[in-house]
Amino acid sequence: MPPHTPVLLADPHLTDGRWADLHRALDHLAGVQTERETVQTLRIRRSFPLFLGIDAPGRIERETGHGDLHRANLTHASRTVMDRER
Repeated sequence: MPPHTPVLLADPHLTDGRWADLHRALDHLAGVQTERETVQTLRIRRSFPLFLGIDAPGRIERETGHGDLHRANLTHASRTVMDRER
């Protein structure tokens, strides 16, 4: 990944084990409980019909995510996902 863009433009040649570690770290992050909300429910309800042409689901499920996941937010040895700003 070039340093001037966060877009993955080429295969990073990670081993299956490294991909599995990243998936585990993101699954762990998804299970963290928080009251913080990046996208408000009203915006989701408006966006479904606007962009997808369908109604939003009656129940909107949320999970914790990492909005700016890039190589600077990943550690090497223990495959930890972090956010330096918070």
